[in-house]
Amino acid sequence: MGVPRIKIYQLPPGYTESADTDVQFRKNDELVPFIPKRDKLTDVLASTPLIGVALVSDQPLYRLAYPFVLQTVAVVPSGVGRYYTAEGVDWNAGGNAGGGIGGGVPWKVFDGPYAPVLRDANENVLTASAYTLDSHGIRFTGNTLAETISFYALAGVDDASTRYAFVGGTFYRGANPSWNRLLVRVNDGPLQVIAMPADGVGVVDLGGIVTTPATGVVKASYAVTKLKAQQFISPYPNWIGDHIEQWPDVFVGLYDYPGDQYIDPSGNPIDPKEMPRFRDPGTYQLNFRDGTVTFPEEIDSVATPVRANYARLTGVANVTGQILGAVAGNTEYRAVSESIFPNSHNKRWTGRNDAYTPINIYVDGQKVPVISSAASNEYTLSVKMN
Repeated sequence: MGVPRIKIYQLPPGYTESADTDVQFRKNDELVPFIPKRDKLTDVLASTPLIGVALVSDQPLYRLAYPFVLQTVAVVPSGVGRYYTAEGVDWNAGGNAGGGIGGGVPWKVFDGPYAPVLRDANENVLTASAYTLDSHGIRFTGNTLAETISFYALAGVDDASTRYAFVGGTFYRGANPSWNRLLVRVNDGPLQVIAMPADGVGVVDLGGIVTTPATGVVKASYAVTKLKAQQFISPYPNWIGDHIEQWPDVFVGLYDYPGDQYIDPSGNPIDPKEMPRFRDPGTYQLNFRDGTVTFPEEIDSVATPVRANYARLTGVANVTGQILGAVAGNTEYRAVSESIFPNSHNKRWTGRNDAYTPINIYVDGQKVPVISSAASNEYTLSVKMN
């Protein structure tokens, strides 16, 4: 948390401000309210674990072919490495608007009713840990192979379908304002808030928004929950970093720390037993602004709950993606007409601007100000030595 820098020193006799040659330092910063970390590990244990999620930030949605008929085909070697594919299907055909002939596999949809389903020779559904899906096809993680794959095909360029699939079937609906909404944009237009479909639906019909689905690109930002996840979300954004005693701590699972028994003031022996297990910094990544933690491996959020102890700013809201409107020619802009962050209108911006609470302005998608140089044929500069 940035704070004003203060100097304390003794002034010499006869000091006058006009004669002061000391270096004066001023930072574009201000004090903002914050809530400190929890003091005790028992308080961390009592806190609600973070929620496992998949975070999707401004990524294309899959457009599903019409009619919505479940196709089941054989799984066969693709001829590329250890990958398998759906027999007779162009794996990556169709999909988001403007590509392919239709009929491709929505391999990024990992959950929900429109996710691909793989079955073995006995018609048993393979668990998600038994295989991975990517743009090359199917890769099995063990010795169990699939015999068939069932899926709802992706739409092609001539398909007028306006139904789009998400990468999961259960949305995050918690308190974190950075991720508890479904934001959609069409052809890089302005963001729109769309009502989240009910859990288990997995698709949304954008017929009232997308008029030409074959040529429109729909992108969305949202979060869906996962039992086993690499990303975990807290209820609050704007964590504080790089501050004495307020740096976030992350805990994964429980652990009975040896030697933590003690005698309380009444003389009673106390054994805390299992407490949140500390995770070493450097083994995960923090998104301070959005209040999320990302691990290199998947973690079962039930078997090994993830917790975090952090200080956070309060009374500060993020307006990522907000579009400003001109209020004085092309020189003064303000949030006046956009509908995504109405509570921020006519509010002032904080003076903080650091790695954890940045203030970035974009014009036509490019961060500004931009330093540019231009060649000049009119002047030739040289260094004169006398």
